[in-house]
Amino acid sequence: METQAENFRLFKYVPPERIDILENEKIAFTPPDRFKDPFEFRIGITKGTLRSQLKKVIAQAELRAELTMPGYKELSSRQRRKGRKEMFRQQKVTEQFQKAFHNSVEAHAWPVGILCLCEANDSNLMWYHYADGHKGFVVELDCKHESIIRLGKPWKVDYLEKPASFDHTKPTPEIFRFKPSYLKYEAERRIVRHLNEFVPEKGQDGLPLYFWQLPRAGLKAVYFGHRMEPKVRSRIIELLDKQQAQKFDVVPSRTDYTFTFQQF
Repeated sequence: METQAENFRLFKYVPPERIDILENEKIAFTPPDRFKDPFEFRIGITKGTLRSQLKKVIAQAELRAELTMPGYKELSSRQRRKGRKEMFRQQKVTEQFQKAFHNSVEAHAWPVGILCLCEANDSNLMWYHYADGHKGFVVELDCKHESIIRLGKPWKVDYLEKPASFDHTKPTPEIFRFKPSYLKYEAERRIVRHLNEFVPEKGQDGLPLYFWQLPRAGLKAVYFGHRMEPKVRSRIIELLDKQQAQKFDVVPSRTDYTFTFQQF
C-alpha cells in the first residue's frame, strides 16, 4: 500500500439505497459464490496437469483392480497399456476429473470476502451498472488514511481472453485477480479478507453478511450522480457535515461523452 496513492486512486460505485455505507460507516465484503458473473473464480487446467492427475487416478484404479478382480494381475503390460489408453480416450473420465477439480477450487475459494473497487470515477458503464444509472454515488477512498490502509492490499485485476490455467509444475494462480476481458471497463482493484476475520450479521434473506469498518473520515471525496433524488443528496450532505471529504456533482458534457466534476 506504500505507493498506491501515487499510482492509482480507489473508488466505490454504489446505488442510492447503499447510503448505509455512510450512515453505518461500514462496507460489505462479498463471498465469491454470490457474484453474478458465472465466470468468477473460474480456472482452467493445463493438458499436462490433466494428464498427470489422470495417471494418478488410473494408477489407483489399477491397484484396486489387482486387489479385487481375479486374473487382473496376469494381464500383460501390453494389455494394461491398452486399457490405460482407452481410459484416456474416454471423454467422460476427463470431464469428471475437471468437474471435481473445479469443485475443489470453489470449495477453497468460498472462505474469503471480496471488496470490489475501481480505479476510475468517470466510467459511464460503471455509473450505469453499479450506481443505478447515475441515481447513486461514488465514494473515493483516502489511500493515506489509516482506516483505508487497514482494509488490505488492493490487488489489480487482470482481464483475460480465457480463464487462467492451473499447472501443477508452477505456483497456483491467484484466481481472484482474473476476470473475462469483456469486463475490462471495470478497471477493478480487489481487497480480499478471510471470512473468519468478520463477525457475520444476518441479512434479510437469511444469509450472513460480512462488514468491515469504513469511517467517513477515511473518505477523500463523494461524487453525486446527476439523477440522484434530492432527499438522498440532502442526506449524504448531512452525513458529510464536519468531514474532510470533498463533494462533487457529476455533470455530463453537452458536446461529447465525458463528465466533468463540479465541487460544491
